[in-house]
Parts: sequence; C-alpha cells; structure tokens
Amino acid sequence: MLRRTPRLPGFFKDYNEYVDLVLLDSLRCPAYNLLTVLWRHEDCCEDLYYLTTSPTGSAVLDSVRIAARGLDGQWHAEALMRPTGNGELLVTAREENDSDAQNEPNVLDSVVTAYAVTPQGRFVTKQLSRGQRNLRPKEHIPSAHEQ
Repeated sequence: MLRRTPRLPGFFKDYNEYVDLVLLDSLRCPAYNLLTVLWRHEDCCEDLYYLTTSPTGSAVLDSVRIAARGLDGQWHAEALMRPTGNGELLVTAREENDSDAQNEPNVLDSVVTAYAVTPQGRFVTKQLSRGQRNLRPKEHIPSAHEQ
C-alpha cells in the first residue's frame, strides 16, 4: 500500500536499511483510521507523521508531517507539541542553522502551527506565527531535556 500511494512523502516509498518506520499509535474513527508514525534515519533525524486511512485500511486518505527533530552538521531542529481543548494539536517547531561565515550569527526560525483532522480524515494545517532571530554567540536551541 505504501509504494502505490501518491499522497505519502517520498521516503516512505524509498524505505532502506538506514530508516526505521515505527507505528506508534492508531485510532479507529467512523470514517477513517488515524495512524501515528515515526520515521527515523539512523544518521540524524526523526519525523513524526499522522496518516489517515480508509476504515478498512486499504487506502491512505491523507498524511502530514507534524514534527521533526534532529542534528546534522550545521542544522538542528526540535519540536514541542501540546493538545488544545478544541481538538487541535499545537506544534512549535524551532530550527537553528549555523552561519557559514565566522562573523555572522546563527539563525533561529520558530514556527507555531495548529493541526486538526476533518471528519472525512483530511488534515487541516494553520500557521499561527513565525519568527526569526539571530542567536547570540554560543547560544543554541535548548534540547528537550534542558527545558
């Protein structure tokens, strides 16, 4: 099913020995099934995806990347998630990119996004805020265990 579903990100179809795909949770709803999938590359990164399938599981209805975490070279990403009282999931994604130049500061991007799923199993994504700032020397994104 994964190989013939155009709605999925490419690396779901190009599974290899360096990648783990882990089904973390599933929820059966009247019109769809909601799956939480962790995609993990052994070198650097983890992405958390939500997928919806038909009630029988024979077709993927929709997919969305909810959060990313990783560290690779001059890139670092973290995401914080929290549910709201109205059925949405708020995700704050922070991404740090090191400057290539010695005298230029590293840049921190921060994006807050709300995710929801319709009764038909389609994902609705709404960006609530976006910010960017230069980091002070030796300042970095705090890891989840540092917060």
